[in-house]
Amino acid sequence: MTNSFEFLPADDRRIRTPKISLAIFLLTASAFFVGTFALHSYSVGLEKAYHEASGRVEKETIGFISHAAQLLPNVAAINDLKEKTQYHNLEMGDKTSVWTKLFNALDAVMPEDSVILAIENPKTGKMSFAATDRQFKIRIALTSIDAANAIYMKLAAIPAIESLNFTPRVEKQHQPQQSLNVDLEFTFNETYATSP
Repeated sequence: MTNSFEFLPADDRRIRTPKISLAIFLLTASAFFVGTFALHSYSVGLEKAYHEASGRVEKETIGFISHAAQLLPNVAAINDLKEKTQYHNLEMGDKTSVWTKLFNALDAVMPEDSVILAIENPKTGKMSFAATDRQFKIRIALTSIDAANAIYMKLAAIPAIESLNFTPRVEKQHQPQQSLNVDLEFTFNETYATSP
């Protein structure tokens, strides 16, 4: 069996590729290889830059952590300070402390909207006390004359409060409301004070 291709002259049966097609193919292949090489070089450069930046960040992080560790106080010093503070708090805030008993007595009789403005030593007129001082002068801001009378009656009923003097002062504006300042001067006898 024959086909029509066999009847063509030999020159016409040759398959020819134009030279321009070969040139385009070579040019395309060259561009592809050059592009691939360029992309490979670019990705290698990016990877190198990433590793350098990663190493730099890691060094800075380690430096920051070591610097932060140096800023932390000594654990032994903290524990020592904690023990000393706890000791002093127990000494000052013990239930047998004169100050604790005094403030517990005042807390029991003072209205919630009252404020202690000052505590002075009546002997010196200053806010400093010796360990044996039992005389106090306390200035309190109250909301009304009725509150002042009520606190006087309650303090007078406490056995630990002796020689109570009550001196109303002028009315003053404290925060958003009007208040009456009252000076209370007394001797505190902790023997009769009750612990909470």
